[in-house]
Amino acid sequence: EGELLLLIEIPYENIWFAAQGEELKTALEVTLEIFDASQNKVREETRSYPLALNKEKFKDVMGKNYEIQILIRLEPGHDSATVTLKNLTGQSQAKKRIKLTV
Repeated sequence: EGELLLLIEIPYENIWFAAQGEELKTALEVTLEIFDASQNKVREETRSYPLALNKEKFKDVMGKNYEIQILIRLEPGHDSATVTLKNLTGQSQAKKRIKLTV
């Protein structure tokens, strides 16, 4: 079994936030689907990443990226994955298919 680290970087200016009192809040949801070499889905998981910033911190992170790291354990071989990122505040989403080799 091998391990891969999937790094997702999202520019803060592309993240929709909702104002709640003195904070700006949202949640990002990542769905990871793993496919084997025959394109059969072998695993699917969804994780949520809540994000809250005060207005001062929000100014500090502009021009930077929010990073999500996901450790993936796979059997040796050539697999692929579909990663779907959804911003739960604005309901926008992005999807990307990637190749994985262990």
